[in-house]
Amino acid sequence: MKIKSHKFTFSLHTLLILFLTGGIIVFVGLGIHLLLKVQQVNQAATTERFTNANMELTRALQKLTQNATDLGLRFSAWDEVQQQLLTPTYYAYWREQRMRKVRQLPEYVVDIELYNFDGKTLVQPHTSSLPNPLPTDKSYFTSENNHSFLYRFTPVYDRIDTRKIIGYTGIKLDVLPALLAIYHFSHTRADSIKSISFAESLTSIDEVLPYVEFEPLPSPQSSHLESLIKWNLLHFSILMAGMVLLLYFLFSYFLKRPLATLVKQINTLRAGNPSPLLESQFPLAVTEIDTLKESLIRYQYDLDKVHSKLDRQNVELWHLAHHDPLTGTYNRRAFDDDWVHLTELFQDQRISISYLLFDCDHFKAINDTYGHQIGDDLIKIIASNLQQCLRKGDKLYRLGGDEFAAIILNTSTEGVAYLAERCIKTIQFYPFRDLGIREPVSICVGIANAEGTDLNELKALPRHADLAMYHAKKSSAKIQVYTQKMGEDSSILSSHIVNAVLAAIKDDDRILPHYQEIRRCNTNTVSFYEALVRLKDVDGMIYPGDIFPVINRHALGAEFDHGIIAAIQRDLEADIIPHGTGVSINLSAAALIEPDLDRHIVGLLPYLHSHTIVMEVTETSIISHLNQATDNLKELQRLGFIIALDDFGSGYSSIRYLANMPVDIVKFDIAMIQTMRESPRNRKIVEHIAKMIRDAGYLLIAEGIEDQKTLELVIEMGATHVQGFHIDKPVRLPHKLPNASNQ
Repeated sequence: MKIKSHKFTFSLHTLLILFLTGGIIVFVGLGIHLLLKVQQVNQAATTERFTNANMELTRALQKLTQNATDLGLRFSAWDEVQQQLLTPTYYAYWREQRMRKVRQLPEYVVDIELYNFDGKTLVQPHTSSLPNPLPTDKSYFTSENNHSFLYRFTPVYDRIDTRKIIGYTGIKLDVLPALLAIYHFSHTRADSIKSISFAESLTSIDEVLPYVEFEPLPSPQSSHLESLIKWNLLHFSILMAGMVLLLYFLFSYFLKRPLATLVKQINTLRAGNPSPLLESQFPLAVTEIDTLKESLIRYQYDLDKVHSKLDRQNVELWHLAHHDPLTGTYNRRAFDDDWVHLTELFQDQRISISYLLFDCDHFKAINDTYGHQIGDDLIKIIASNLQQCLRKGDKLYRLGGDEFAAIILNTSTEGVAYLAERCIKTIQFYPFRDLGIREPVSICVGIANAEGTDLNELKALPRHADLAMYHAKKSSAKIQVYTQKMGEDSSILSSHIVNAVLAAIKDDDRILPHYQEIRRCNTNTVSFYEALVRLKDVDGMIYPGDIFPVINRHALGAEFDHGIIAAIQRDLEADIIPHGTGVSINLSAAALIEPDLDRHIVGLLPYLHSHTIVMEVTETSIISHLNQATDNLKELQRLGFIIALDDFGSGYSSIRYLANMPVDIVKFDIAMIQTMRESPRNRKIVEHIAKMIRDAGYLLIAEGIEDQKTLELVIEMGATHVQGFHIDKPVRLPHKLPNASNQ
């Protein structure tokens, strides 16, 4: 009797198919789930992009509104607007010809208008696209011919009575070009921004936003991620299908066939037909796994190499970002980072901090004389020597040009002073002549110290060191430590005065020379006038005591001299300086050694036949750059200029130098004049020097004459000319003065 089993039986082939089918279903389900997740992420990213774009557009409109306000204020402050409101006779011509051609306002300002105090336009009939009369709202948006415009109206105040309104300005901005001009969009497609027409005027940005169409920038990361996933899914599907076929083949060939052979053999034995057992081969050793393992190891090795290379590149990038490429020292960015860290450290710990500011004397003159390559070599040598003088671990920062700084922690004021002195001497004794530089090279050091936890004191260190540096450059001492008294020299840090000086260099019309008489003693007639600089300013005149600290601190001597020469040339053209007299012009050291000095004085040449033109230079400026200065002075003499040696007695006062200088006039400094009154012995010495100078053929000018007694003293000494407040005060000469004797 046969017993039959009721359990289900499956062939090995069927089990394989079921296993592979289940795997395929799971894979497809996972792929669909992943695509849905990607779609959700894309939807969220799209929503976020729209939100970011909307916020960015709001910021752009806010910036546009602020820009309109700034343009209105700038337009209202223009001198010509004041003139038109006060005298509107030629307003129509000014508006069409002057204003539109000068283009004081940006291109996206499509129209302008001026209104009087009553809110009416200055010209009738009204031809502007701006409203007339002046509307109540001073800023609003309108829609015209599918374009949005922003109107802005700004009051104009009287320059004398700043509380008095004398009129209004109106400007009309084309919104879309203005947005594209003033704002860089990073979340919004700029070419997709469009305006929808609206009927009424809108005064707020929230009201305008619904009428602006825009599209956010697509997210390349999301699109790339979705494409990458789909691409990988496709490749994996193809690979999966191949794997299924391969597994099916391998299973059939390496398992099913050997097993079928074995079953056949067993069935043959059962049938009573014995035969030799066929040897079935089961090559189940799979080398692909070992190959994959080796590939992964090789991939990991390559990845480690990439990471190592990236780390090295990050270190190199950090080094480039925080070091000066010329000198290798730390740069201003590194200084700013360290300063922030130091500020945080200073709040929590009681430490002493010294800020050292280094500056090379006359670097601009050396750079202009010997070329930028020599200048670069000089800067590198100075940086290298300064770094060697600092303590181990101290950082040297190049703040720009020839200016370096160092922050020294936890040391005494004596130690800092010793360190600064070591830096001075190291630079002083370096053989710069090997570079071809004939003049001595030196540096100045400004020092500011702070101790304790006073954060305000720490923040003031750079400014204090700057003041100390300024005093070091003014004095014979190359090292100056900040004291409270130095804070009185506010002119070098006054942004108002600095801006006025910089503006005068760009626009020499602001320079208004005043002239002081220089009289010949034996005839009491005016020989010539010394030009003394003044600057025109809205608050009045700015005088040399405030001007030249800024000029010296920022090394602008040559540029400022060019402006003074241009201003004097205008006065010569206007006959302000009488024929038969002349003018004396002070030249700085920087201007004196310029290789192309003749290019800046060529405009004075036509007046040499009618005027005496004197170029005043100081001993220090000549001796510091003797060769170049001497060559330039000889060329000036050849052209017909007179050369005066100014401030004799305040510098080297060397007769040996004087004998070799191309000089026609010697001016005794006021210190020499005052020395005569101190003792009979001093008077004898000065009189002897004066006699030697006259016997050598020089004219002798005594300056600083402030009373009758001093005048009589210098005439007795033998001065040929005199100058000072007792003779004449510096004034602005009137036009067409009578001619004076040029003696």
